[in-house]
Amino acid sequence: MIVALKDNLVYGTPFLPAPRAVAIGPAYQCNFRCLFCIEHSSLEFQPGYHYQKEKRGYLQSLLGLSLFKKTIDDLFDIGVRFIMLCDGGEPFLHPDIFTMIEYVKSKGMKCWIASNGSVLDEGKIRRLVEIKLDLLHISLNAASPSVHARVHGTGNQNYFDAIVANVESLHRYKELLGAKTPVLYINNVITKSNYLEVKEMIRLGARLHATTVAFETFFYCKGRESLLKDIILSAEDRHALQQLLLEASLEAHKLRLCNNINQILLRLRTQAQLTFQIQNPLIYRCDMQANGDVYPYFFPTRMGNVTQHSSFCEIWYSVPFIRFRRRLQRMARHKQTYEGYPYCLRCKAGELDRKLCYLHY
Repeated sequence: MIVALKDNLVYGTPFLPAPRAVAIGPAYQCNFRCLFCIEHSSLEFQPGYHYQKEKRGYLQSLLGLSLFKKTIDDLFDIGVRFIMLCDGGEPFLHPDIFTMIEYVKSKGMKCWIASNGSVLDEGKIRRLVEIKLDLLHISLNAASPSVHARVHGTGNQNYFDAIVANVESLHRYKELLGAKTPVLYINNVITKSNYLEVKEMIRLGARLHATTVAFETFFYCKGRESLLKDIILSAEDRHALQQLLLEASLEAHKLRLCNNINQILLRLRTQAQLTFQIQNPLIYRCDMQANGDVYPYFFPTRMGNVTQHSSFCEIWYSVPFIRFRRRLQRMARHKQTYEGYPYCLRCKAGELDRKLCYLHY
């Protein structure tokens, strides 16, 4: 805490006593092999990455329920009020996922979960409505069965129709039970395989009664361009995508569907995806993976492991972590960019802000 006080007095930057939001990965396993996913893609985004994950015991890790509850208690005690169940794998593969959501909600905390939607069924959708999950993030990344199968690496076109049918039932159960939540947030990572479908993605979002259809860019991966040629957009693709996004924006406006197309267009026009500008929302979010490792959001710098410390707070208030946040604060204040990130340089600060605002209903 002394370091934190010095941070405030010397550098004139406010020190938040708790993370703004914490992402917790209930399970590292995933039944999809999305081409753009650094965790589970068959492509090697960073040399040795998967080997290091295996070495640290990630591949079969499930977060224990008792450790999860203890971590939630710690986070609640220091003032955290937003929990994201979404880091590293498919959370609905965890056998206790509904118990985890219920425990977060029992503390009066906001909770959202990110899923590929493939493990959901109508019974699970209804239960999510009943336990008052705040936001359901579905990573769809396609508007047709063939593209979905290709992008998600499954080779199975039946997944798409099943996911769409189950997500459609969300609106029906919300009306049946008189519920406003969970808010539906559909996310699409734009790649060479699916960029022609952006307009159809908007229409599909409206059909599913989504609050937002958001897009993320995947244009650049430093040092791995030749390996990722099937998913990285060429200059010609990016030019065509701009026109498609303009049409999709008009469609979204007509359908009154929230989106981030303007930000994606700005990134396309300015080539902003080639650098990564530090922003304050990134400084005050933290990730805990299924094996207990704790990381600053969006940075591959391991700060500790909750199984080896007395609590999550011990890691968050450690001198190395405070100094790391202090460095990011200085970079944010001077609008510095970070160009050393080893794989996809996507800025997700805006996504975090959008989701947090939905939870202030």
